[in-house]
Amino acid sequence: MPPTNSSSPQINLTFAALPLTFTGKTAATVTGNDLDPTIDLADIQEDIAFLSGLTQASVNWRWYEEGYTFTGYAGAADVGGLGDYIPHHNAPQYFGYVAANTTLNQNLQSYNQFFADISNKNLGSNGVFYIKGGFQNQYGLTPVNAANNATVEANFVGDDDHEGYSDSQLSEALVAKVVNAIANSQYWDNCAIIISWDDSEGTYDHVPPTFFAQDPSGGELSRGPRVPLIVISPFAQTHVVSHEIGDTNAIIKFINLVFNLPALESLPDEQNAEQAGKQIYNQDNLGPTDDPKNPLSGDLTSAFSIKRLKGHDILPPSYVTIPDTDITTLPQWGTDPLNSIHMHITPTDSKRKNNIPKDFNPRPSSQPNYPN
Repeated sequence: MPPTNSSSPQINLTFAALPLTFTGKTAATVTGNDLDPTIDLADIQEDIAFLSGLTQASVNWRWYEEGYTFTGYAGAADVGGLGDYIPHHNAPQYFGYVAANTTLNQNLQSYNQFFADISNKNLGSNGVFYIKGGFQNQYGLTPVNAANNATVEANFVGDDDHEGYSDSQLSEALVAKVVNAIANSQYWDNCAIIISWDDSEGTYDHVPPTFFAQDPSGGELSRGPRVPLIVISPFAQTHVVSHEIGDTNAIIKFINLVFNLPALESLPDEQNAEQAGKQIYNQDNLGPTDDPKNPLSGDLTSAFSIKRLKGHDILPPSYVTIPDTDITTLPQWGTDPLNSIHMHITPTDSKRKNNIPKDFNPRPSSQPNYPN
């Protein structure tokens, strides 16, 4: 959480999330290290008791974010500033039982620390690891654009793929650097890399979203425009686009499946809240939808090859690695944006007509002091 003197303090979230179920049978012991248990743990008391009664081992996890510096409770670099670090992208800090827990908050680390941990084999035998970019990039890259626009080159140096301040080439460089590090490590033989986007950032979608619930005020809730999700793994299918319906719950379902975690949807406090939502607002689906039997979202298993999971034709690291010189040589598509000579990619829709709406702005301003 931001410091108490922050001009924009965040709301403390107190419902169950994966950092809680990751504690497994150690839930009571770990949450006992919370610095403000009266507030932070009020809404998960039954969850803590439930998890503590299981035989499930805890799951190793870390959140690596560009520009973050761990300084203990309520501390990080560049809070409120426009350096690398973006405080509101650090999801675990929204939860008091993580930010104010002297054990759990040590899982929040810098982007650079990820490479140190993977090089030093400090990720453990298994775990879940999140990686986020930021307002700038670690490699001193400057975006290259067809118009040689100096404003773009000066202001769009971020690498987290938010159009208001970042550049797709730089964001792809971040992803490629991370994938290369994993592929060239001991962890490649037993990994799944999930690349996801959290919103559309103003891009358009010709497929109308499906409404599946209403908020407490009666407004319709939908998943909004579709956003990409990519799965990279030695066990993945290749040259396949999955049409499985999903959202962020699909990622949680997959993690639950791999680590045998109880669904957030099944935890007692969440079930109580869901029942209250039905009684008070007469609405379904106002909580997590990660139960294996919940049809609102898939679980990403369609991304994997049964043959490879059985040990046949497992993909080697060379299948996914990209030479560093290609990653940092911009523009990555060379002189022809429809035929990426560096990334060795030819878009499948390169010959299809794309009717872009007249009011579409590919570089919307989403942050102050970052002009279009």
